[in-house]
Amino acid sequence: MSFGWVGTDTCLQKYDVGCGMIVSEYFLHLFLIVFSTQATELTELEAVLHQQNMITEMPQDPIAFRRPVNEVLNALNRDWGRGNREYLAKEFVLLWQRKHALNGMDRHALLETDRVRIQLAGLLGMTTRLCLESVPNDELRSFVLSHVQNRSISERALAIRMLAYVGLAVDVPLLADIVRTEAQGLSTFAVIALDHLHEEDGITALFELEQRVKAPELKSLISERLMVYRQGGAIPSKKCD
Repeated sequence: MSFGWVGTDTCLQKYDVGCGMIVSEYFLHLFLIVFSTQATELTELEAVLHQQNMITEMPQDPIAFRRPVNEVLNALNRDWGRGNREYLAKEFVLLWQRKHALNGMDRHALLETDRVRIQLAGLLGMTTRLCLESVPNDELRSFVLSHVQNRSISERALAIRMLAYVGLAVDVPLLADIVRTEAQGLSTFAVIALDHLHEEDGITALFELEQRVKAPELKSLISERLMVYRQGGAIPSKKCD
């Protein structure tokens, strides 16, 4: 038997076992909203989780379940785009370690889904590059790599994208092989990842791939990515100053 929030006012006027459970869930939810989260830079993520907590059950269909997961991913991106990155870095670490207050009020375990964890790993890779608080890169990289060959196309695509921020020079052959498949979407993300790895081997691989790939749009993308290097641009450093 499942319970929603509808009918709570009626239940407050009389007591029985079923209504008691509804009222208990209702006030527990209110308690979580008011008390479970301290001041946070993750305001978008907090709002999405509160909204999702009002839903009694998540969709069982994997395709339908993508929607609430996508909302969490978008919220993380919005927070990263406009929040204080020094504070966000600390909060991302807590989320990764499952020690943030938001982990405790995530009723449907959306933060535990692979796609959210992959995205979080990538964001932590970005905080490392910015010399902010983070998680050891080996841990992040191992997690992302474990999903590069995932049976789910959406997880594979996201893992390839996030490998750009946690990957190493030794990952260049893997990404280059993905580009050579010329698989729609995945090869595009692999090209961008080779550029964003900020590794000399990655740029060298792109020069080689530019000559080998046949798909016009993919070849054009590679040429666009290489333009700055043809004009004498340097590969950005991955080291903190």
